[in-house]
Formats: sequence, C-alpha cells, structure tokens
Amino acid sequence: MEDNSASDGEDSDAENLTIEEKWLQASRNGKEDIIVEMLQQRKNGDISLDVNCTGQQKSNRGWSALHLAAYFGHLNIVQLLLQEVVRALIDFNADVSIVNSEGQTPKSSTQSKEIKELLEAAENHESIRRHEDFLSSVRLGDVSNVQEMLKSTKMPNLNKTDQFGNTALHIAAQANQKEMAVLLLQSGVCATKKNYKEQTAVDFARTNEMKMILGVRPVTEFTRHPHRFEGILSKVVDTFIAQLKSRFMGFRPVWVVLERGVLSYFRNRGDASTGSKKKGMKYLDEASIFIPERSTKNEKDFVVHYSDGTTHTFRVDETDAPISRQRWINSLKEHISYSTHYTHSGAESMEDKDEVSIGNLRDALKTAQANQKLLERQASDLTTTVESLQSQDSVKQASTYPSILSKVDDVLTLSKDTCTSLSVCLNLFSQQDESRSLQLKEEMEKSRVLQEALHALATEHHELERSISTGGKKSPPRIYDTDDDEFYECADEDDNDIYFNGGDGKMIFLILSISKTRVTSHLRRYYLTSKLPVPMFDRNAFSVWTILKQCIGKELSKITMPVVFNEPLDFLQRIAEYMEYASLLRKACSCQDPVERLKFVSAFAVSAISSNWERIGKPFNPLLGATFELNRSELGFKYVAEQVSHHPPVSAFHVESQDFKFHGSIHPKLKFWGKSVEIHPKGNITLEFPKLGECYTWSNVNCCVHNVIVGKIWIESYGVMEIINHKTRHKAVLNFKQGGWFGKELHKVEGFIYNPNNEKCKALYGSWLQDMYAVEPDVYENFMSNSHSGHSTSHHSKTNGASSLSEDVPRKFSNYDLHIPGQEKVWEITPRPEFSEKYFSFTSFAMALNELTEDCAGKIPPTDARFRPDIRLLEQGNIEAAAAEKNRLEEKQRQARKDRKKKKEEWTPVWFSHEVNPVTREKDWIFKGDYWNREWEKCPDIF
Repeated sequence: MEDNSASDGEDSDAENLTIEEKWLQASRNGKEDIIVEMLQQRKNGDISLDVNCTGQQKSNRGWSALHLAAYFGHLNIVQLLLQEVVRALIDFNADVSIVNSEGQTPKSSTQSKEIKELLEAAENHESIRRHEDFLSSVRLGDVSNVQEMLKSTKMPNLNKTDQFGNTALHIAAQANQKEMAVLLLQSGVCATKKNYKEQTAVDFARTNEMKMILGVRPVTEFTRHPHRFEGILSKVVDTFIAQLKSRFMGFRPVWVVLERGVLSYFRNRGDASTGSKKKGMKYLDEASIFIPERSTKNEKDFVVHYSDGTTHTFRVDETDAPISRQRWINSLKEHISYSTHYTHSGAESMEDKDEVSIGNLRDALKTAQANQKLLERQASDLTTTVESLQSQDSVKQASTYPSILSKVDDVLTLSKDTCTSLSVCLNLFSQQDESRSLQLKEEMEKSRVLQEALHALATEHHELERSISTGGKKSPPRIYDTDDDEFYECADEDDNDIYFNGGDGKMIFLILSISKTRVTSHLRRYYLTSKLPVPMFDRNAFSVWTILKQCIGKELSKITMPVVFNEPLDFLQRIAEYMEYASLLRKACSCQDPVERLKFVSAFAVSAISSNWERIGKPFNPLLGATFELNRSELGFKYVAEQVSHHPPVSAFHVESQDFKFHGSIHPKLKFWGKSVEIHPKGNITLEFPKLGECYTWSNVNCCVHNVIVGKIWIESYGVMEIINHKTRHKAVLNFKQGGWFGKELHKVEGFIYNPNNEKCKALYGSWLQDMYAVEPDVYENFMSNSHSGHSTSHHSKTNGASSLSEDVPRKFSNYDLHIPGQEKVWEITPRPEFSEKYFSFTSFAMALNELTEDCAGKIPPTDARFRPDIRLLEQGNIEAAAAEKNRLEEKQRQARKDRKKKKEEWTPVWFSHEVNPVTREKDWIFKGDYWNREWEKCPDIF
C-alpha cells in the first residue's frame, strides 16, 4: 500500500461494502476509529461480525483482518494498531494462529520484529486464557464443554498446572466432580502428579467415592491421536520427467496435510480446506524418514520413503529452515507411529506381544538426538564466527555482530527444543510402569463388564427357552437339549468338517440327532478295530456358561475350546473319511462309457457328505506340520495329508491307487447371519484316472446351520455342484435342494449328466443322507411331470417355519426312492454300528482311523495324528490329562511361531508345495511325492 488515506471515490464505494468487507478494509488501511466502532457495535449486538472472516476480493482473498493489520502499516500507524486494535481483536476471540490461503499465520506474514513479538505475546495470552477456561469448566463440572475442548485441534494440556501446581484432576477432586474425574482419567491425565505442596489428586478427595474413582482407573486408550499438521512444502517426485522439469521449474510448492496417519497434498490451502482437487495421498504405515546426503548443508530437504516403495522429497521454506524441517519430521513420526499401530492392531496376535510398546519413547529420543545435532552444528558455526572476529578490524567486526546475534538466537531456540524433548523422554520413562498397570486394570474391567452382560443374556436366553419349551408341544427326545445350555461345533463332511481361522475353533454348534440304523455283520471283516477303548463321557455334565466365561475378553480368533467338545480325531483324519466309499471310484474306472464313469464319480462326491450326522463333537485342529497316513490295501488306496497353513488353516491331502489319484485342499469360510451360519467351502478337488487320461474337478456345496441362537439346531447342504470331465467335456450338474418353507425337498439331490453338446444323458436323484439313483433323463422328467405332490417324499408336516420351536425340523429321514421303472441304485449309505452312539457316533470306518499297530508305528512319521497325545488321552476317557496336553501342544505351536518370526523365517510345508494345478490353472497344494521315501528327519517336532 502506498497511501493509507482514502479518496472521495473510495469513501463513496465504502458505503456499498458489506460489514465483512468494511472490517477488512479498515484493518488493511489501519483505521482505528472504524475498528473500535465496529467492535463496540458487535459487543452491543447491533451488527453480526465474524472477526476471523477472510477476504473474497482479489486484493485480499484468504486474508483475515489480523493478517492485513500485520502485513500493512507504516510504523506510526501499526504501533497504535498493535497496542489497541490487535488486543481488541484478541479480546473478541480473534485467532492469532489462523492460516491464510498462502499458508501463512499473522506472525509469519509480517517482517517487523516488533509485530512478531506482539503476536507471540498474543499467542501466549490466548494459550493462558484457553487453559483458564478449561480449568474453570473442570471446576464447574461442565462435561460437555470439556469434551469439546478435548476434541479440538488445540487440545488443552491435561497435566498443565495453575499457580499452585494443581492439575485439572486436582481441581476435579477438590470440587468433588466425579464424572469429570472419570473423563480426565479416560483422556490420559496423570493421576500421580503432585502440586507444590507434594499433594496428589487423591489427597484432595473429600468422599470415599471420589477416592475409589481416583484409585481404580477406568478403561483407558493409550494410543495418542496425532494432531492435524499442515503447511507449504516444496515437493519433487523422483521420476525422470519430473527431474527434467525441475531444471527449469525447481521444486513445486504444494500444501501438505498430515491427518490420522495419512499424508495428502493439494495445490493450495483453499483446496485442502474443502478436501477437493487432491493432488495425491499416501498412507504412512511403516514409512521412514531420512535426510539426504546432498542436504546436509542446506538444511532444508528431507525424504519420506513409503511402505509401497515410493519416495517423496520435500523442502521447507527458507525462514528458520532447520527448525521448520525438524517440526515436520516430528509430526511425520507421530503420524507414522499412529498409522502403523492401527494397521497392525487388528492382525497382530496378543501372543506375539511380549511387552508394552516403547515406540513413543524411541521417537522422543530420536527427536532429542536430532535437536542435539542441530544445536551442536549451530554452536560450532557460532564458535567459528567468533574466532574469525579476532582477525578482523573493528569495522568488519561491527558488521558481523547482527550475524552473531542471529546465531545466538538460533542456539537458544534449539537449546529450548532439546530441553523440551528430554523432558518428554523423562515423562515417558516415568509413565511406562504406570501404563502396564493401567493395561492390566483395563483388561480386568473389560472382563468384568462383559461377564456381567453375558451372564444376563445367558440367563435371559435360558428362561426364554424354558418358557417356549413349556408352552409348546413336547418334542421327540434327542441326545442334547438346548435347556442344558450346551453347544458343539458342527462337523459337516460337505466342508470336510468346519474349523475356523485362529486358535482351536471360533464357534461351536449343536447338530441334530437323528434316528439310528442297524449295522450288518459283514462289515467287520474290513476293520481291525470296531470299538474305541472306552465309551465317551456324558457331555450333559458341562454347561455353556462355564465355557463362555473362559472366552470373555478374548477375540474370537483366539478362543480355544475345551477338549470336552472334541472327538478323538483331528481334521486330517476326518478328511480321510471322504474315502469310505472309494469302491465307487474303482467302479467308475472299470466303465467304458464316460457317462457311466461320471455317474459313479458323482455318487462318490455326494457320499462324502453323509458321515456328518450324529457327529456332535468337533475334530481337533491339526497342528502346523501335522500329517496323517492311511493305507487301506483292501480298499485299494493309500492316503496322506498335511496341515500346510495355520493362518488361514489349510489342510492338503493326496490319495493314490492303481486306478486313480485324488487330491485337493480344504479351507472353508463362514458367514454369520444372526440365526444361522453359512459355510462356504474353498478349494477345488481333483480326481484323476491315469489309465484313461481323464481329470475331474469339483467344489463342495455350501451348508447352513440353522437356529444357532434359539430353537433346535439342524443342518442342510444346498447349492449346485458341477463335476467336469476335462478330457471328454462331459459334466454332471447336481442341485442340492433347500428345505423350503415346509421342508418338502429337504436333503434332496437331483441333477443330470450332460454330454459335450449340453444334451442330457442321465438323470441322478436321491438324498445325500441315504442313497443315490440313476435313470434315463426322459423317463425321469416324464415321471416327475406326471407324479402327484407328496408321492416322492415322506416328511413330517412341519419343518421350516413351524409355529412351535420344538417342531421346526423333520422328525425322520426323507425317502427319495421314487421306484421309477428302470432306475438303478448307484450308492447306499453303510449303516453304523448299533453301539455308535456311545463312541462319538463314529462310523465303522472312523473307528479304525486312530488305530496304531506295531507295523504301522514303525512306518509312519513322528508328526502323524496317531501320535498326538491329547487325542489319545481323550480316546481313553482321560479328559483332564487330554485338556492339559492340548494346552501344552498349542503353547508349543505358538512359541515355534514366535521363534520363526524373530528369525524372520517363513513356514514351508514338508510334503506339499504351492503350485499351479495343471488342470484348473490355479494355485493349489500339490503332493511332492517324496513322502513315500520315508525320510522322517525332515519332520518338525510338533508333539
């Protein structure tokens, strides 16, 4: 500005200005009388004026009145303005740290030393006033106001004291503001800090209630949320084109914003304030900061290396470059620590967290070291300058004095920063033990609250079931009633048994007990063992509440279920039950017609689901590296399986025979829908007939466990199974029916075999629980179109949607034998032994899976499931010893995982490798083949 006086034209234009424009113009021109008059009008309520408003005109866009008052002004006007006007602005809540569109605060927008000093005094005044308002709100118990202050970007220092050395917690205790004390403790106030009379907050408490609040800390969040930090930086992207441009254009200025662990940059502050036109953004988790070698002299550059491999080079402004750079580095470190913590907090297991993190302390020490280096450099420069004075004449010495004074100021500023950093370090040291104590109390409080809430819910659920059971019809007896508060994991062969990611199972379901069938005596010749050593224990003696209390305060992935809900087999052994009907594959291989082969392969795929029923117990989750070998020469196959992954749990298996090869991997996923759970099996299954050069692939269908919250739990398998012959291009499409509203087609399977021209060649139908039939497709379709409803099924009248919870599942099996002329029975379930119920409802095939003969023991590896001690103890009925062994094995597995992590080693399966399946062209676990060399020295020590 050249002249502070306004012309007549300007006076006439001023009459048309808005209140805000008039305010800004008066501040720009230093018209004290107008400023004072408008402030008085605002105080009287005559006008509505925002003292922090910014200009919209080209000449003052983005500038506040305080910016204009600081930037414009001849000294005789500015001194009066600062003494009277600026103080008035502050009294009326003017923000002395407001940033304009160019990224400048009022202090940085002026070059006058006097103005800077006055604005610094104003900043100090504003800080003191905010702290006084904070303490006043604490004393009055104004919780809402304090909460707003704690959420603001200018959050008050909770541990700052008043003139007597009292913190906010001292004042809350003295005023008996219990709710305020809890809020302060939750916000991280130091409860052990003493005032000038060596008194803590507890000494100010006047009631026992307040003493209890101050003595027992509530749940506390220790992770500090970093404050938003923004400003102008010059940025260079390390690309060839950018380097060419930088020769002519130099560093390009951008407005950088650090917020909640994310670095964003914009063209200007206006875009940053609205969040629009973002030029780019980077997540700061695992990022690192370093000073490039070329910047050791200019003290302005620093480099940020991100976790995705990219790098940004930034340059700070010339003014106070070392201090400004250090502030950016400090803020970046805070946001990096914040982002890294929350990136890993969901995935990081508590078993890997041996001690409380000292990341904040380490960052504070690095900051102190950086400040120390800057201090040493400035002190060295100052010493060099002083020494050079000795060789200069008096005239040159006089000209050097301003430079010396400037360096002295820098040394003093860095000394203060270094002292502050060291104070932070000492404070963190003193708080570390307290943090551990607070974490323990936090977990205990969480456990208490969850235990009380869960117990209330369990009691309410129990009473609800009792009332429903009393009011409804009496249901047919079953092994375990929901009134016993027991629940077990569903073991569904559709998914080759369900177990879940992490720990030894996330959720357990009770499966419906069904009518028993009788066993025929001719099966005994196939099995060496027909019974387990002892009958199973009575699960009715164990309450669901006993189990739930053990799970309180843990993540679902970390819940380890008690051994009483297991059956004495692991999941690798349960997969082996897939081979109970391997004779169907031998029949398929002997057929000359590809349609006939696919008929038996389809029956084999369906038969694997049938062994689920009455298997109430869940199999043990295999330990990482565990194996199971099954050699059944009378059935014509040998089977081997390995647990190849623990997170997520994946079990790979391989079967060899003279007629076929059968392999795949199982890793199911689940979805919880409130009253039901859906299980989606993942992984393809591959069947090969080497003599014929044929390969078949399919995936298991979904299953759903109903009534997991209330009512009788029952299970159904549903979806479409497509079995493809990749050589002849024949395929079988089987539809596993859902029960529907009245369960008319519950457990039904029907479908067709198609030739390469997509023409129907064979119809397949039946039940995945009992049997499968085949007939010509036209005969089946004609029969179905002419049949009456109800001809083919035998159901109880109420299933899904029944009015009584006692009758919401079928009372007996459905029979889908339609007696169609020309039909062929392809598969029929093998009846279970009559004593099966006493032995975990095992089939005859399952009874022999854990048998360990002398000949077998000398051939199988030490990782075989037969050697697992907790399974063996459970089979013998020793529950307490089995539980202790199960816990020991799981702890051993966790320790092995920690050791690998410390050594930065990755787990590699011994007998399977992750390769591309040549049939599906997708990644799968493929058997290496060297297992049969029986070189057991490669096996890990897992038992």
